[in-house]
Amino acid sequence: MAHLAHIALFIVAATHIPSATTQAGDLYDSIDTWRDVRRIARNNLANSETTAFKADRPVVAESDFKYTVLPGQLDSAGQRNATGTFVGTGVRLETVTTDHSQGTLTKTGQPLEIAIAGRGFFQVIHPSGEIIYTRAGIFSVNANNQLVRSSLGRSLLIEPSITLPDDWTGIAIGCDGTVSVRQHNQTTMQQVGQLNLAMFVNEAGLMKKDGGYYTQTDASNTPVIGIAGQNGLGEIRQHYLEQSNVDVPREQHRVKKATRMIRLLQEQDSDEKPLKRTGKKDNAKKRKKGNKKVTTEDTESTEKRNSD
Repeated sequence: MAHLAHIALFIVAATHIPSATTQAGDLYDSIDTWRDVRRIARNNLANSETTAFKADRPVVAESDFKYTVLPGQLDSAGQRNATGTFVGTGVRLETVTTDHSQGTLTKTGQPLEIAIAGRGFFQVIHPSGEIIYTRAGIFSVNANNQLVRSSLGRSLLIEPSITLPDDWTGIAIGCDGTVSVRQHNQTTMQQVGQLNLAMFVNEAGLMKKDGGYYTQTDASNTPVIGIAGQNGLGEIRQHYLEQSNVDVPREQHRVKKATRMIRLLQEQDSDEKPLKRTGKKDNAKKRKKGNKKVTTEDTESTEKRNSD
């Protein structure tokens, strides 16, 4: 009875051999994975000139393995297999991480363009009331003399809010985020606010939003708010903007590599199903051509007999 049970176990295991349909699905999943890799690289390239854009890095990993025989499984003779028998199912997109490394700071000369040299994010108030975060320090002043960041057609207030006096004629933002202005007919600067920065334990856990914004998640944890230049936070640089950290040659190579993998996998697909379809068509053409040849020969033979 034990021997029969071993045979039954072997037969059940053998029924898990991947079908042709399953293998085709695995192939298409791998093609889709490499298409996603290419999309990510192309998005990085498209944003290589976007202020403070952080490049995304796709990580590709092996997909699940489909076992027909497990290591140590009893065979039909009651012996344990020293190794397993399995089929790989291609690749999948394991994760996409954002590279939060520093981008190059470029001098613009504009007083309301600000960069962060080091870690940290500017805080902005979303219309919903939620605090969102950005590295792109392109600021302006609205009709109420409030400091805002404009993006996607919306002006969002800075957190904490900073309001300038009506008669301000110049503005200075210190490395620690102090905001001072010169008012009409005055020679000295007066402090009117403080730009604080937010820092996260796990920046990679932030969720990207359009317009260069990020939102916190359970993975990023809550931010640590502080003064620029203190407790690990970067310093503020007025008249500068941070460029993207996209490595253009690397992303170009990634696009080429992904395209090459897509074509390679598509060729494997064309080596299977299309060949069968082509074969049927070729056979049909041969039969049709053969029929035409016989008809022609018969006609010529008939004409010759009639002439004789």
